[in-house]
Amino acid sequence: MKHPILALLIVLSSLTYAQNVKQEFEQGIEADEMPQAAIRYLQSLEGTKKRLQYYREQDGDRQSFEAKFKIGRSKYSAEFDRDGMLEDIEIIRNQKEMGTSLTAVNNYLETNFERHRIEKIQAHYEPKAAFDTANPGIPDAWELIVATKNTENKLERFEMTFDADGNFLKSRKVVRQSYEFLLF
Repeated sequence: MKHPILALLIVLSSLTYAQNVKQEFEQGIEADEMPQAAIRYLQSLEGTKKRLQYYREQDGDRQSFEAKFKIGRSKYSAEFDRDGMLEDIEIIRNQKEMGTSLTAVNNYLETNFERHRIEKIQAHYEPKAAFDTANPGIPDAWELIVATKNTENKLERFEMTFDADGNFLKSRKVVRQSYEFLLF
């Protein structure tokens, strides 16, 4: 190869790009396809789980399992690794429930984007020995899906993570699943 350094730079830049892109694909599965450790954890959660659904999730090279359900009026998502170990729990929230951290989030968005709209807010909780569904407490982070338009009027979506105080942590561009296979 004439230019091994150039080839290495191309590979490294593509790896960096892949880490900054959220390209998830979820596929519904039956309960018996979920890892047993995940099923046991879900059974241990307090409260009546309504509309319990199971998914296999692929995000790039990473595969995980997810359970989505509702307890009371709150919508939950619990993500597990291939062995059924809990990775995180997320609860869909609204802007009011973000409290004072919303001010810091809005300041970041207004500073960095000409136009933006928050489409989805999730309170993100790291694994704990016991998770109280009735009173989950202050989240470890906020995960938002934000639609932005730049000066060329191009719409882009990002998954942005902020700490509990609303300080920016990281961002990944959201790439939607192509639905061209539905055309016939």
